Amino acid sequence: MKKLAILSMDAVRIPLLPTAPNVKIENGEEYDIRDKCTRATALGQRLTFFADELSKYFDVTVLVPDLNYPPDNAIDYSKINYTFKPYNWFDANWHYSEYLAQQFLEYDIIIMQSAGGVGFLNGAKLPSHIILCIDACLPFPVEYKKLLDIYPPDKQGEYYQMGMNQYKQLMNRADLLIYANDRQRNFYEGLFIQLSNYNTKFMNDMQFIKVQNPIADRYIPERKMNSTYQFLWYGGIYPWYAVDKVFEMVDTFDNISITFSGVLHPRFKKIRDNFYREYHDRLLNHPKISIDYNYYDDPTTLFSMYDATIVMAQEGMENSYSNRSRILDSISYGLPVITNKTNPLHDEPFLADVLVPYTDIHDMDSCLVKLNDIADEDFYNIYQYYTSENCFNDLICRLK
Repeated sequence: MKKLAILSMDAVRIPLLPTAPNVKIENGEEYDIRDKCTRATALGQRLTFFADELSKYFDVTVLVPDLNYPPDNAIDYSKINYTFKPYNWFDANWHYSEYLAQQFLEYDIIIMQSAGGVGFLNGAKLPSHIILCIDACLPFPVEYKKLLDIYPPDKQGEYYQMGMNQYKQLMNRADLLIYANDRQRNFYEGLFIQLSNYNTKFMNDMQFIKVQNPIADRYIPERKMNSTYQFLWYGGIYPWYAVDKVFEMVDTFDNISITFSGVLHPRFKKIRDNFYREYHDRLLNHPKISIDYNYYDDPTTLFSMYDATIVMAQEGMENSYSNRSRILDSISYGLPVITNKTNPLHDEPFLADVLVPYTDIHDMDSCLVKLNDIADEDFYNIYQYYTSENCFNDLICRLK
């Protein structure tokens, strides 16, 4: 059986034993261990999909940031078919990690996420006999530019060039590129035409593999809508989102209210602080907007309280090539999603049936009509199509 490692750049959901300690000590400070080690980000959640399915065919190890790793004896391995190992996140983030270099030599296949700088230099220098797969579900050149908005303008260009130089080195070494939706395929074809002098293998069609997130059937049949609509914003607020559109929506329509849940990202403190500075007072003082600070191990209860999820982003390249896990999560629980008309998920099989396209406030009346027209079978078609087996079949056949 081939040995396969998946490098996580972010927190994943690690199953813990009942005897696990309540506290994780990091840099001399105490943290709730479940907050640190079981709260998966969108990238961590996608990585778990990979590990769950690939471990049926490969000997899989997930390399996890030490910031989000519990004691070895606290992990409940009875629930999974793969193992975890920690690595020093600070050593690997935009740096060449000697530890990762040695770890990578133990495996036949490495899967890396290209959404941030963790492991870029190690992947670029990986020996040629090891297959390097890049999970490029978030187009780095676009998203990274938006993330840099939190830095002073005189630093943004410097940081962007540094990041892009490492990204190009990584892509020039890649053997296989994994994308998530069809529009992303177009993005990466254009990227590799520019890189073709260095990485000609990507002129061969077989080097691109599509892996969309599986969408499990966790449908909540109790959802009922009437003349009053309760919407949910589910997940962090990053620089590319358009929260002002949400304020405009609830200010314009008396029968719409919204709750923000999960806006506190476990790691991106600067982004979180910017959110509070810009929006927190307005949220607290708005009669039809509330903030849910609870963390839900099982969000079934949360989703059951709402009629739809809302995801509003700024128009531009980030939105055009995105693949938002929060949209797919909502669909999994049977919630329609109001989102930008330009979001690429509208073009994916069956998803348009439960996505409500939105351009501006003038679309809201038609949005509400479509919400009421969405039927149970629209969700069931999705669940049958986006099974884990279907989503990963092409990748598994390519790697076996």
